[in-house]
Amino acid sequence: MFGSGGLDVLLGRTYIEAAAREGLQDVSDERYFASLTGIMRDLATQDNVVIIGRGSQVILKDHPGAVHVLLAAPFDRRIEAFAVREGVGPEEARKQVHERDHGRVAFHQKFFKVDVNDPALYDLTLNTARFSPEEAAQFVTEVARGVAARVTSS
Repeated sequence: MFGSGGLDVLLGRTYIEAAAREGLQDVSDERYFASLTGIMRDLATQDNVVIIGRGSQVILKDHPGAVHVLLAAPFDRRIEAFAVREGVGPEEARKQVHERDHGRVAFHQKFFKVDVNDPALYDLTLNTARFSPEEAAQFVTEVARGVAARVTSS
């Protein structure tokens, strides 16, 4: 639907990144949203799929096997982590984290009319400043296994 690398354009970048870099500005919001929703719902029918962001907590809110997780941390901790991960200085990291936060809020408001940080959209919220990535993955895995067992036995 989006030419070569279509799935990458749709799911591999934020909406703003895709629009700016890949010519997505030629695709209507309706077409983008319909494609995003269709692909996400198709992916959700598979086993062991992790979908990061893109409004999945709204699109798949009624999917019986979905587990919606909000990973959160204080702004300064996210800046530190971003700077290390991306190899940039603290000021650039601050700018990028702020822009990503703003883009995430704007995306969810535009397409779903929701506050992306509303805890009611999620089944589990983890403060990643308090847990290692391994611990967070273990928590999420345990919750997902419980949901999968409940869905399978229904």
